[in-house]
This record gives sequence, structure tokens and C-alpha cells, in this order.
Amino acid sequence: MKRIILGILMIALLLTGCATDPAAVQNEGPKTLRVGLMPDDGILPYLYGNQQGFFSNEGIEVSFVIFMSALDRDAALQAGELDAIYSDVVSLVYYAEAGTPLVAVSSTQATYGIAIHEAGTDANALAGKSVGLSTNTLMEYLVDNALSEAGLTEASIEKIAIPSLPNRLESYRAGQIDAIALPEPLLSLAVLKEGNVIATAESIGLAPGVLLVQSVWMENAPEAMEAFFAGYDLAVDGLNAGAKEEDLLAIYAEAKFPEPVQQGFVLPTYRHAEAPAEEQIQRAIDWLTARDLIEGEHSYKSLVSPLLQK
Repeated sequence: MKRIILGILMIALLLTGCATDPAAVQNEGPKTLRVGLMPDDGILPYLYGNQQGFFSNEGIEVSFVIFMSALDRDAALQAGELDAIYSDVVSLVYYAEAGTPLVAVSSTQATYGIAIHEAGTDANALAGKSVGLSTNTLMEYLVDNALSEAGLTEASIEKIAIPSLPNRLESYRAGQIDAIALPEPLLSLAVLKEGNVIATAESIGLAPGVLLVQSVWMENAPEAMEAFFAGYDLAVDGLNAGAKEEDLLAIYAEAKFPEPVQQGFVLPTYRHAEAPAEEQIQRAIDWLTARDLIEGEHSYKSLVSPLLQK
């Protein structure tokens, strides 16, 4: 029988159905879009847009809550405290497998990468090394795709399961593991004193970040979601044009970036809101299927909202 291993998210336990009553949401109607975020660089346009009033100016009120763990975020979702969550394509399929009424609406732009102590310019440097990650999650998905891109197999490395990001980072900095998979800004923190980044999701053709929204919210308020993304696009334009340093430092602090990386942190070039690409969703489905982690039938059409599809 196929296994449904949800790793650090433990979605099958937490999210078999959502605690929010869809009928109640329909009766009340959406008022404020409540979004659960995780502390990485992909959330900065959301925080900047809120800081600058772009969302409210477009006619939608938003409330962002930053969680330090996916488990806490998912518990808040289960309790009906969130309308949307900042997540990834692997988790998206897990949610669908668990029957959770969420759809991917847009891509997000967090930087996920692999750092190594020794010299190297790509994932070939991982051969024979120990790599700290969380198993059956986005981090292992990233590592496996990086290995494949380099012509290596899983047998080429030793995977060390360290679910906690702080513990994983500490193990790396203490020299207990050779390499590590992390999101920004922890990725920059890992190589602050030594080592270098040898691969990122972007460098190997992955775009795994997605914003997931409650299906009933999407059905009841498509105009509100359009207003939300209009505000997001304004925030992207502002960040790309060059925001004031005091504004950036304020959102870095709000995003819980470690102080050592706040000064001089290099922002990525952000893109306007867009639907996840079908190829990105299918890659995640294929990876999970090959590892016997899902047993249901999932497709791009069933997982992704048409709102931003062109």
C-alpha cells in the first residue's frame, strides 16, 4: 500500500478537511484576506505592499501572519484562522491528497538553495557528501532535482534528515554535515563566514513557491483576489525600482530575517503575479508518485485556479 508521508507538514493529521464551514463563509462573505506566511524572501512583496498601503488602495484589506513552522501555520488553517497560505508545489499536492479545499493561485518567489562548505560551482560538488534536509518535503525535492541536473543519483550523497531549520543550520555551521538545503535568508546566513551556494531552485529550473487560497474564498470573491494581485504587482514594481532603506529594514525585521543578513541583503528581481506553470506542478506530482508518497489522481486543472492563467 502506498505511503502518504507528509514530513514536517504532517498534513494528513492536521488538515483532513478544514475547520472552517464553507456555508458559513458564503453567508458571511469575505472581508479581510488572512494570509499565513513563512519567513523567507518571497514574502517581501506582500509585506511591502501592506506597508505602502497598496492593497487597501486597491480595495482589499489584508492581514499577514508570519509563522516560524509549517505545523503552526497549518494548525491555524485548520482552525479557520487563515484564508490563504504561502506554500510550495510539493505541499500543494499533499493538501490535495488529504482532501483540503485549497487551490494554487499564484507563484511565489522565495529563494531555496543548497550550500556547501567546500569549493564548488554546481551540484556535482555534492558527490560523496552529507546533506542536511527535511525528507519528503520541498527541501528533498530541491536536492533530488539538483542531483538529477548534475547527472548524479540519490545514492551519490548521504541524506541527513534534520526537520528543524535552526537545528539544520547549526549542524551545518558546526561542521557536522557537509552541505545543507535552506530557504533565504537562512541560506545567506549559512555562507556568511564560509562556504558557498552551489545551486538554487531557479538555477536548476524549479519555481516551487505557490500561494494557496481556500477554494470557497476564491469562488466567493474573485474580484477581491484580482485586487489583491493588483496591489502585489504595485509592490513588485516598488521593490524592483528601489525601495527606501528604512522601508526595507522594516520589512526585513517584520519577516524575521536574522540581523546579520539584514544589512546588505540582495533582493531578487520580483515578477508580477502569475499562475504556476503546468510543468512545475507536474514535476512535483511525478516526484511524489515515483516515491510512493501519494496515491490519488491529481492534475494541473484540479490544483490550480484559472484566475491568473493566460
